[in-house]
Amino acid sequence: MLIFHVLACIIAMNMNMSYLHISFGFSYSAEVE
Repeated sequence: MLIFHVLACIIAMNMNMSYLHISFGFSYSAEVE
């Protein structure tokens, strides 16, 4: 169960990183245009 919890945390972190990356990407595109 501990391994599952660690995997869940890693997946959540990856999702958050992807969301932040997309948000920064949109902000950067808006500033460039």
